[in-house]
Amino acid sequence: MQKIPFKSKKTLSLLVGFLFSHLAFAEIDYSASQLELQAPSIAVPVFNYRDRQVSLAIASHEAGFMSDIKPLLAKQQYQQVAEAFASRPLEKDSAALQQMRGQVLLTLKRYDEAVQALTAAVQQAPELVGAQRSLALAYILNQQPQQARAPMLAAISLGANDAALFGQLAYLNLQSYGPWSAIAGYRQALFLEPENSQWQKGLLHALTQAHAFAEAEALLKELINKQPDNPDWWLQQSYLALSQQAYSNALQALEVAMRMNSAKTSQIQTMRNYLLLAKLHVQYGSVNQALFALEQATTRADKSDSSELNSNIQQLSRWFAAEQQWDALQSLFNVVEKAKLNDLKGSLWLAKAQLAIAKKRHTEAEQLLISGITAEPSNGQGLLMLAALYKDKGNLVDAINYYQRASTIESSKEAALLGQAQLEIDRKGYQAAINLLRQVLNVNPARQELRANIKNLEQLLRYEG
Repeated sequence: MQKIPFKSKKTLSLLVGFLFSHLAFAEIDYSASQLELQAPSIAVPVFNYRDRQVSLAIASHEAGFMSDIKPLLAKQQYQQVAEAFASRPLEKDSAALQQMRGQVLLTLKRYDEAVQALTAAVQQAPELVGAQRSLALAYILNQQPQQARAPMLAAISLGANDAALFGQLAYLNLQSYGPWSAIAGYRQALFLEPENSQWQKGLLHALTQAHAFAEAEALLKELINKQPDNPDWWLQQSYLALSQQAYSNALQALEVAMRMNSAKTSQIQTMRNYLLLAKLHVQYGSVNQALFALEQATTRADKSDSSELNSNIQQLSRWFAAEQQWDALQSLFNVVEKAKLNDLKGSLWLAKAQLAIAKKRHTEAEQLLISGITAEPSNGQGLLMLAALYKDKGNLVDAINYYQRASTIESSKEAALLGQAQLEIDRKGYQAAINLLRQVLNVNPARQELRANIKNLEQLLRYEG
């Protein structure tokens, strides 16, 4: 018998290498990570009778009513003022009183009633700038942005040009037309009121959404220098870094923000931020810190958050398994056990089987894989792992059976055909291996290197035939 050429031996290693890489590949997906930032908002104004709120004189017959409510207005007892107005028919009041009624209701966050009163005021006196502006604001706060535009433009045409108006118009544009339409308005508002956090956050948000990252970073650097203890700015810094795939910078900024532990952050927001922190640490920081962040996330999750939490934990388990970080994977399972995430335990069977195989606990791995495949019969990776396990144990009949099952699933078809081809090579079934490799070429014509492998196998057939 002639000596087998070196190229024929290389065929074997190529197939084994491909199959291993297919099973091991995993990545951390940041696209679904929801870094919780405060969205731009509009503050509810506090009514102030002395603050040029009444632009028209009240009617003479309304003087007595005004005398009654002035002390209440001075003490900011707006609920009692609203009750006093409720005893009067809206349609019989002057435009000035209708405006006042609307502004008081706006302060009390009774937006529907505020819209009704202010609409009556502008219908009676369209030139009333304060009523037009307040009506626009009432629409915005009542989640009716499209209706807000007309009174806002009317106020501008009547000469209103202060920061609040520009900021509110920018907010409207951001909601309805996107970030570029809002940037100029926020800039003008910030020019007039440079310390106003509403306009700072609004401009920063608009610049970020418009992918004007250089300008956003310049603004953010200035804001952080002025307020280094503001966690919102550090969260925004992390978001900016994530948007540009600068993950190490995102990790550093997020850690600063989380250490500040803002009281404004809700429990679900904190959970999501910890999940992101865990994923960033896995790749760009410390595995121990990643596991600590994951444990913190589990303590802040409730039943409504379980799907999001489970998805992230599964992603981390796949990463640890692919990187063969078995101690970290076991620690992750311990976190799940400690948190009593019973719904999640069953879905980690694949990673648990990989850990068992790595620790040479083959019986445990086999049980986990059979149980998992019974629950998820179309899990191609599980089928491939069980086939490989049986192959290593010398149970070729069952190995072939599971390779064939895996080959019926699109995502695992190529690897299953290659795995079965490797099995045939190992037992010198070269013709069967050739047929299987030709099927791989049909599935993936880009794998032209397999033609050389087929040629080598054909040579082996001739040498041993």
